[in-house]
Amino acid sequence: KMADSDVEGGEGEWEDWTEESSVPTVCFLCPETFPTAAEALAHAAATHKCDVYALRDALKLDLYGCIKLINYIRTWHNAHPEAEFVAPTASDLEGEALLRPVLPDDPLLQVAYTNDDDDNEEEDEEQEGASGKATQGLKLDAAVLEALGATEIDAKTVAMPQARVVELLQRLRAAENATARLQQAFGAYREAAEESMLGGAAADLRREGAVQAQAQAQEKASRAKRKGEKKEGESKSDSESDSESEPEGDAEGYFKSYAHHGIHAEMLQDVVRTESYRAALLNNPGLLQGKVVLDVGCGTGILSMFAARAGARKVYAVDNSSIAELAREIVARNGLSNVVTVLRGKMEELVIPEPVDLIVSEWMGYGLLFEAMLDSVIHARDRYLQPNGQVFPDKSAMYLVGLNDAAARAHNIDFWQEVYGFDMTPMVAPVLREASVEIVPATAVSTFPATIKSLDLRRCSVADLVFTAPFTLRVKVAGEITAICLYFDIFFEEGCSHSVYFNTSPEDTPTHWKQTVMYLPRVMAVAAGDLVTGTLVVSRPSDNPRGMALDLTCRLVANEGGTGPDMVASYTV
Repeated sequence: KMADSDVEGGEGEWEDWTEESSVPTVCFLCPETFPTAAEALAHAAATHKCDVYALRDALKLDLYGCIKLINYIRTWHNAHPEAEFVAPTASDLEGEALLRPVLPDDPLLQVAYTNDDDDNEEEDEEQEGASGKATQGLKLDAAVLEALGATEIDAKTVAMPQARVVELLQRLRAAENATARLQQAFGAYREAAEESMLGGAAADLRREGAVQAQAQAQEKASRAKRKGEKKEGESKSDSESDSESEPEGDAEGYFKSYAHHGIHAEMLQDVVRTESYRAALLNNPGLLQGKVVLDVGCGTGILSMFAARAGARKVYAVDNSSIAELAREIVARNGLSNVVTVLRGKMEELVIPEPVDLIVSEWMGYGLLFEAMLDSVIHARDRYLQPNGQVFPDKSAMYLVGLNDAAARAHNIDFWQEVYGFDMTPMVAPVLREASVEIVPATAVSTFPATIKSLDLRRCSVADLVFTAPFTLRVKVAGEITAICLYFDIFFEEGCSHSVYFNTSPEDTPTHWKQTVMYLPRVMAVAAGDLVTGTLVVSRPSDNPRGMALDLTCRLVANEGGTGPDMVASYTV
């Protein structure tokens, strides 16, 4: 590591910034935000003994080295939020990983490298003295303007030797050229970073232009909310068991969707969800008092603050969405910053500085597994949880039930048969292939439920989340089966003095998860006591690792004998 004497810098350099840096900038070593990048760097140097200019000079960094330095400092602080800054060595900045921005559109990346020529005032005065006394009233003649490639200059007289004026203008021209080269280099870096984060989508976004890019982002957010992104417990921020398996463009759209306040409002206003977590955390103080808690996908920080109020000694709140910045402010407003530390980044890439006693996460998506956030919880459990630690929730199960809902089928499927006198039946097949997320009325349930998967969240693996499940549904009353419905329940039990449970069944209080409905290709006529048997294969679409693929095979086994033909259908969530 470098000695403190190696990182002392000059005060004057903090003023060498362009107008481009005049945007709000978050300090790399604390949550404080400053009007400009220059003020943020000055604060870092004065308060945290982190002088970027001095580090740049000591390590002899070029443009890319400076970019790595900025990203290194932000990454280091995320991993050591309470520690005093330790200056990096050249070896700490090796490799290409640090070229990826830690903070999107980080203003410091645009001004981290200044090609200053150290033309300080003392040097200027010495050169002026050597050139002789300034000539009053001298104007630049045509030959000088031509030599400089200029056509005109300010009409004011120049109170210094003409040779000195030429020299200064040449230096100005050189500085402008250097700035242009710097901007071009940074543009190339930014483009490369976009390619890294967005994959092929980056080039498409640039070609389509800013208007299309914004429209595309809005469509992604709308689709995500419609389809069911996560819930407030997180922007499922980290949910990436294998970051290389997910296209970066999809990942960025996913995390950005959790930056929108509407998603978090919907989750917080889900009383079944929020009250269940509140009860599990506050009514089991023995699991939290004096303990270390990790909140995977913290969203607005509500679960972290519940844990802090329940007596946790330390809470690490992780989210990869920009909602993490607001969560940090929310925690501070509620006087809990001494307990809760908010870290922005992917769970798989961050470093938690100590083992934890409890992992809490609201990771569930539609049909339980949509969004694949459980992968991140499993990663955190295997890496950070103490041997006798707890996971909240600790158990979950998935169920199927048959539906007889002619009205819903008419609205969603049969509607396309004839629309304003036009045959639109080509729409039926693609509509059927997409599972519908909707609130199912309890009166539509026409069979007894069947359990297709039980998960012990203290022991399950990512491999357990892809499975084939046989099922048998016994018909309650005669009529029709129009669809098969998927739902789940959640348990907080292990080590709890007060256990908590909630269910997302059509026959229970509705939640923001609703139910996941697979409309059958054909309506199935049934009698009481008949069986609907089959298998459901749950996997992940190859083009969307955060989605769910459901492959259903079912048949009617009549109570009076006889088996109907197989009905096969595939769905995506």
